[in-house]
Amino acid sequence: MNIAQTALDDLRIELAVTLTSDDYTPRVDRALKRHQQQAQMPGFRKGKVPMQLIRRQYGQSVLAEELNQMLSEQLQNHIQENKLNVLGNPIPSEKTEDAGDWNNPGDFTFNYEVGLAPELSLEFGKSAKFTRHKIKVDKAAIERQVTDLQRRHGKMTDPDKSEANDMLIGAFAQLDSDGNVLEGGIASDSTISVEFVEDKKAKKALVGLEPGSTVDVDPHKVSRGHDDLGRMLGISQEQVHDLQGNFRFTVKEVKRLEPHEINQSLFDKIYGEGVVTDEKAFRERVAEDLDG
Repeated sequence: MNIAQTALDDLRIELAVTLTSDDYTPRVDRALKRHQQQAQMPGFRKGKVPMQLIRRQYGQSVLAEELNQMLSEQLQNHIQENKLNVLGNPIPSEKTEDAGDWNNPGDFTFNYEVGLAPELSLEFGKSAKFTRHKIKVDKAAIERQVTDLQRRHGKMTDPDKSEANDMLIGAFAQLDSDGNVLEGGIASDSTISVEFVEDKKAKKALVGLEPGSTVDVDPHKVSRGHDDLGRMLGISQEQVHDLQGNFRFTVKEVKRLEPHEINQSLFDKIYGEGVVTDEKAFRERVAEDLDG
């Protein structure tokens, strides 16, 4: 496990969190064991389903959930240990879409951009007087922060069909001018984050898909700029600029981030065990944090 911190400019840093198989495998194995103990499948007694079947059915979703939890923990620890005066919450960068190989898990590297509060050093004479205005944090700001915390500590699930904020895992195949798969064309296993697709028509086409579905897309309209498109298709920047035509995307998996319920487990993950014990106190603490 490693966190590399790089300065992007005076008020922004990038945190690259690398999690190795040794870091996450024990947690994933424990979670799969819990699934095995509760699993019921035709032909097997409860708790006796072979681990191979459990891993095949739940492996990727459990891996995503455990990685998400570890990332949240490591980012918070790094910020606290290094006394970083951050503004807002870490934001996943475009690089995170290619964090690692979900089909053959090894090392994963997740990149986040973090905004820093500027350091101010002001000197005033002893006779200077100031009026301190206390700004009341409104309910909308509190709700936005609560929602963000729920998402940050949520878990990945495998819905039957995609919705507007889901992630699609699948394969791109370049098409010819007649709409057929181009022999020897560009092909790449990758992901599409439906949440960040800005083109309304393209976004609509990505909703309602299920594993095994195919959809023809303009890759420029389902990516976030040339850098993202290059990583998505595994091609160079020169190829990106010259790229025209559609690709067929075959959906292999649909992933959805389910926000964490507002309960004691969430309070403990954010503020430590037993520090906050009910929702009223939780929202008050969120308001205090926003108020600074």
